Formats: sequence, C-alpha cells, structure tokens
Amino acid sequence: HMRIAIATPNRHVLGGAEQYLRALLPELLAQGHALAVLFEATSEPAAGLIDDATPGVPTCQASGDSPAEAVRWLRTWGPDIVYCHGCHSPRVEEALLGAFPCALFAHGYYGTCATGEKSHRWPSSCTCARRMGLACLVLNYARGCGLRDPRVRVGRYLLQQARGRLLGRYRAVIAGSLHMRAELERHGCPPAQVHAVPLPNTALTTGGSAPEPRAFTARVLF
Repeated sequence: HMRIAIATPNRHVLGGAEQYLRALLPELLAQGHALAVLFEATSEPAAGLIDDATPGVPTCQASGDSPAEAVRWLRTWGPDIVYCHGCHSPRVEEALLGAFPCALFAHGYYGTCATGEKSHRWPSSCTCARRMGLACLVLNYARGCGLRDPRVRVGRYLLQQARGRLLGRYRAVIAGSLHMRAELERHGCPPAQVHAVPLPNTALTTGGSAPEPRAFTARVLF
C-alpha cells in the first residue's frame, strides 16, 4: 500500500479532470492506499468537491506565490508519490517535482499547445500537427488558432512553454488516449515514460429495460 498525494488545480468539480478524481479517490482508498489532496483553487461549490465521498482525507491549499508552505505540509504527511493533474502555477508544480517523486496525468494538451485546442480555423478547421514553438505565436493569427488578445496569447504560450520544460522531470506521464501519448512523445517525453490509460466512464448507468426496436434510418450519432 502507498501514501499518495493528489495535486490538482481545483478542489471543486468543474469539469472532466475533477470528475475523474472524484471517482478515483474512493477506489484508491478501497485498495488500502492512504490519500491526501493538495489543491490550488476553490470556486462555487455547486457541483461538490472531489473529496465529497472520502471524508477525512487531509487537504491543503497551495499558493503559486509561496508554494513552500504547502510543500512543508506535504513533507510532514510523507507521500510515497505525488499524482499531479496539471497545476495552474508552474511554481507549484516545480516545487512538488523538487521535493517528491511525481507522476502526471496530462488531461489536455499539457505543454504541447499554446491555446490548448491544437487546431486551426483557417482556411478550414483542422487539427494542428505542429510541435509547439515560436512559430505558434504567428500562426495563432495566420491560421486562426483562437487567441486574439496578444497579452493572453503570449501569456498562454509562456505558461505552456514552462509546463513543457517540466515534462521530462516526471517519473511517469499518463495520457488518456493513444493520440495524447503520441503528442507527448513528439514533444520530448521518452516513450518509456509515457503511458496511455483510457479514462473510465464515471457517469455510465444501466437502463431498466432494452429500448424498443426502431426502423433502420442510416443515421449515426457519435
């Protein structure tokens, strides 16, 4: 059994990453692991907390301005590994990497795209196949990648660039698809370091009865 610290940007459930963690925490506890949660931000608790189903799990809030305090708290708790899910602040991430063995789940285009969308909109919508670099600052406008405000564009680029520099320091990087694994490898992650682990469907429910037969329409919903 291990002592696993979960590091996440948000404690409140805002999207898929938090849904994943809310489903994961009870499963890890059921397997006998000890857990702690380190988070950066709180927001409106409309959708609940990632640790709703795991009362008693210790939590600590980390600040991008002074991550050392959270690191000291985590040292006292004594994790065997920190399971990171993409910090808002690279300073928090760097502090964790400097103090503990860490693994990362790259929920999006982490360190591999300045806009996070990995797509162009001109002359037509298509997936971007480039490796992130300085040309992205120009192509964002030339190909319509999505960021119009130059301050936001530069800030987002520098953030992803900082994340990209940290990728190689993780003991393991986990991707939710083969596409994301290939993208991370293309941006410098050693193949032996990157693992594709498909996300579980945490909202799947079973109907009480089979649907009524319907006539064939040749329509497909994806």
